[in-house]
Amino acid sequence: MKKLYVFLLSFLFIFYANAQCPVANSCTPGTAPAGNHIFGMGILSVTIGSGPNGFSNTTGGVTDGYQDYSCTKKATVSEGVPTAISITTNPNVNENVRVWVDLNNNGTFEVATELLFSSNNAINHNGTFTIPVSASVVKNQVLRMRISADNFSSPVPTPCSTPVYSQVEDYGITVQSNTNKPTVNFSVNNPITCSPTVQFQSLIQNGATSYFWEFGDNTTSTAANPSHTYGTTGTYTVKLKACNAAGCDSLTKTNYVTYHTNVPVATSCTPITTNHCCGYGITKVTFHTLVNASANGSAGYEDFTCSKSVTVQAGQNYNLSLETSTANNQDTWAYIDFNNDGTFSNSELVFTKLNAKNPSGNIFIQAGALQNVPLRFRIISDEQGAATGPCSNRTSGQVEDYSLTVIAPLQKPVPYFSSNHVGFCDTLVQFTDSSLFAPSSYTWDFGDGSPRSHLQNPLHNYAASGVYTVKLTTCNSLGCDSITKTNLIAIN
Repeated sequence: MKKLYVFLLSFLFIFYANAQCPVANSCTPGTAPAGNHIFGMGILSVTIGSGPNGFSNTTGGVTDGYQDYSCTKKATVSEGVPTAISITTNPNVNENVRVWVDLNNNGTFEVATELLFSSNNAINHNGTFTIPVSASVVKNQVLRMRISADNFSSPVPTPCSTPVYSQVEDYGITVQSNTNKPTVNFSVNNPITCSPTVQFQSLIQNGATSYFWEFGDNTTSTAANPSHTYGTTGTYTVKLKACNAAGCDSLTKTNYVTYHTNVPVATSCTPITTNHCCGYGITKVTFHTLVNASANGSAGYEDFTCSKSVTVQAGQNYNLSLETSTANNQDTWAYIDFNNDGTFSNSELVFTKLNAKNPSGNIFIQAGALQNVPLRFRIISDEQGAATGPCSNRTSGQVEDYSLTVIAPLQKPVPYFSSNHVGFCDTLVQFTDSSLFAPSSYTWDFGDGSPRSHLQNPLHNYAASGVYTVKLTTCNSLGCDSITKTNLIAIN
């Protein structure tokens, strides 16, 4: 009787111990070649989750070879809920890391559906993984988690591959049903788009088993992350409702997606960046109501004409302020395609600042610019002494394009002018208009009794000695104004 009792206790102990371990896997990766151990790679620490439901494990790296901790180092997670993961590898050389979980507990890792975490070319591999809400996921049993690492330049690890320089470790994961209803959020790849097709992504906390999207155009979808094509331009309100066994939640984003085709004509050139270096490029543009932060020259040419636009008045000055590399001076230019022909002429160069950091200055909007259509606004910044021109490829910096619409002035002109007169003997005087708010007509009175001129920038000859007062009157559809400069010209 005593022997039977001992036998039963032994059987129950073995059964319980086995129940705390995942099923055996169909493959066991080997140890990296001994000659490669000198590089000191491998997994040094693993942390899954936190508190009593998580674990942390510190290990010896590549010299440990394959290690199976699945019976002793285990975490409990809920389906549909992101779980923190932190893996540290060799501090001297970056590694790639892949993490799989045998979700259906069949002893193999399905490459397409059971890869839950990836990290490339790093030392600290931090992030989250989420167990999908699916009937195929086995719950309340210990499942095998496999973490595989290798040198960033080696072949990317697979579930059964033996690392070239690093190692593989297995751990245990128990999945529990989620008892909380979803918390809904979602995003779209481009909320302002010139393409009718947009990609939506559900951002659900606590997992969902069903989805119901309303795109604002009387169409719907039950996909988790649908791609949707709008048939007409417009601005659309989008709603997502998500449910699981615990309940439902919904979120509406009003006027969330705008699809339009109001962009400048195609440009004749898109300059590339040939050899980005040293932080050169444009990181922020501020121009009137347009504000855009962007990557530096590492991003190369960027076309923001669909998503970033600004409206300005003809005949007015606006300040352009740029943020560039704080370490190096740069040469910067800006062009506006005022006639909307897809090319930039020399007369459309509106801003130049050489050998400067974070340049700024005024841009004058030509009175003769094409109005009420989007025009291409090109900003260029590159290392000092780089090639000039709107179509030249950039050496280290970059080119960014924006959309600019010119409208008629909203007030009568404000007249200004200057002249090149400097001495008593200069009888031939060039007058230059710099009036604001797009005058459509000009009247010059030179103060010498000669006929008035209606040119914008007249050249006038004073025939007799004297001191002359000059007056300029400018007009547009909203009215007229004048400026008088007393005793401006002295001829002897």
